[in-house]
Amino acid sequence: MLKLDPAQLDPARKLVWAWQGELVSPCTDGSPCYCPATGVLVDDAGSVTAIGGFGGTMSFGPGKILTATKHDSFLARLDPLGKLIGGVQQTGGTGGDGANTIARDKGGNLYSSGDFNGTVVFGGTTLTATGAQAVYVWKIPGPVP
Repeated sequence: MLKLDPAQLDPARKLVWAWQGELVSPCTDGSPCYCPATGVLVDDAGSVTAIGGFGGTMSFGPGKILTATKHDSFLARLDPLGKLIGGVQQTGGTGGDGANTIARDKGGNLYSSGDFNGTVVFGGTTLTATGAQAVYVWKIPGPVP
């Protein structure tokens, strides 16, 4: 089983909290899957945003996300105590996609970049790769809770 475990330590290097996402079933096409956290961002209030990718079914605490393709991306927000805020957002489409970076501007908007093939959906917007692979930048309006 693969696990995603961001953790926070206090100044004495003692664990304050840890958060886990867990791959609970294989990729839909039967191929090996992985679930890396590829980016973590901490805001001034101590809230954490984590991005990454997964295949199959990934559990993020109380809910599960089932990928529609071989590999999809996720964005999860955690409060300063490590509790999930507002669920987990997922991108997906006809091919695979991966989130690679995360950043925040002064207004609290989040930006993620990554790559995809086929099509990928962000909310109500669909992007289509015209070649074998394409890149994206995704703006998540803020300020986020």
